[in-house]
Amino acid sequence: MVLLQALLSAISRSAGKILNAIFGWAVVALFGRTSSRQQTMLSALVGLAAAWPLLLLGIALPKVAALVIAFVPLSKNVPTWAVRLVWIALAVSVPTVVGLVVAAKAPPGTPPEPFVKRVLRGFPITIGIAGSFLLMFVTVPALRLASMARGRQDEHVPLVTTGSGYAEVADMVDAILQRHRLGAKRAQPSWWLIGPTLILQKLGGDALRGFMPSQLAYWIGPKLELALYPSDLLIRGEKAKLAWAHGLLAEGLARGPGLQTLTPEAQRIEEQIRETWAVLDQDPDHHRHSRMLRSVLRDITGDLGRASVPYDEWQVLYRETIQLARALEGQPQLLDQLAKTGSAPHPESPLQR
Repeated sequence: MVLLQALLSAISRSAGKILNAIFGWAVVALFGRTSSRQQTMLSALVGLAAAWPLLLLGIALPKVAALVIAFVPLSKNVPTWAVRLVWIALAVSVPTVVGLVVAAKAPPGTPPEPFVKRVLRGFPITIGIAGSFLLMFVTVPALRLASMARGRQDEHVPLVTTGSGYAEVADMVDAILQRHRLGAKRAQPSWWLIGPTLILQKLGGDALRGFMPSQLAYWIGPKLELALYPSDLLIRGEKAKLAWAHGLLAEGLARGPGLQTLTPEAQRIEEQIRETWAVLDQDPDHHRHSRMLRSVLRDITGDLGRASVPYDEWQVLYRETIQLARALEGQPQLLDQLAKTGSAPHPESPLQR
């Protein structure tokens, strides 16, 4: 029983992180960047769209669905047709709201559309979201079990990218894998990677605002497998190898366009770090030891001290701030330096076993 509970817990954590990655990306892809309050509301709307098949189940089995989904036992005196009407109303209202909100959040300059067209657009989008999540619920536990059977684990690096930033981050991952000889090379994406996003792409169409890359990046090697979602980098491999790869990638991607935090306040600070690093990279010899950039770094540190963000995101910001400080002082990044000096752990060393 204890073993079974541990197994279910591991599957749940893995599924939760992957689903959260797609959740966050779906909100950005459909509605663009929003405030913290709006993001919470829109995430709830995407969650309702993902649960849309359960609403359809309520139409077929109204009282059973009320008990299973809402945990509300209904009296026999309540007529089935009345409960079915409630489920029909819910099943119709969710796509309607999705369509209207997508239209309301359209980019400036978008031509106005008839009300009926805006409403109808919500149905394929809702079906796409529901289909993507349904496929994830089926595949994630199976893939997790297969990984555990092979002695592999999953790690996730939050990496929010939009537009051309996705391709740039993928190229940076290529460079990091080659520089540190991690043994994973670019390959055709597996079906479990492209399936959910392909469903949403086909049914969401133009409503996705171009935030979805035409080809998702995927790498595979003897001991390591990576998949780059628009808001998450999945790393799968042996435990010790996994920790080392995670560290190298998190460090190496700190100066690229992908954000490693998810909350708006944390992303605001992280964008300041990225902007400061971009100025330094324009002319490293001139800007290194710059008083102006040191002053900006002090302001970022002050913002970090006042930030009200989850601790795991605070740690990311703290690490990236230290990385920026080292760069401003002309010092190499710690893990990257191992590769340049030839001191990186050997593939067969205890760290890599």
